[in-house]
Amino acid sequence: MSADRTLKSGKMPDKETLSIGQTMLRISSELSDTARTCTEMQWLVSALLEQAHHPDLPAELHMLQDIDKVQQVLEDLAALLLIAAKPAHALYIEKTDIEAHVKLVSLRARILGTANNEKDEDQKPDVTWL
Repeated sequence: MSADRTLKSGKMPDKETLSIGQTMLRISSELSDTARTCTEMQWLVSALLEQAHHPDLPAELHMLQDIDKVQQVLEDLAALLLIAAKPAHALYIEKTDIEAHVKLVSLRARILGTANNEKDEDQKPDVTWL
């Protein structure tokens, strides 16, 4: 298979396909953003625990370590995708494959490059967290 063909169908690149390298860069960015969110959550939960004088602080500190591990894994995956993206720019993937497998509408739009700057519908709060 030549590098200018899609991985799946063998079609030439067109409006129905995406560069795998570009897609990997977008996914890497999503992972990095999510890792930053984990860091923010870790600091917020830590501050809340400090104020609340939680009775089972060791268990809660373990939960903070779990968030830290998730954050580190996300950062590492983002870095790996950055490395792998460069040689993958000449390969293509069908947009329909991404549409079929990514459930979160706002994430799918960002990966496909169709997201707008308005608030994502997935981020509308439907639950009030205490």
